[in-house]
Amino acid sequence: MEANDQLRFLMFQVLDTN
Repeated sequence: MEANDQLRFLMFQVLDTN
């Protein structure tokens, strides 16, 4: 997994929680 993909995954998780 690329760092960019991991960042996107984290961002998506945070947005989903919001």
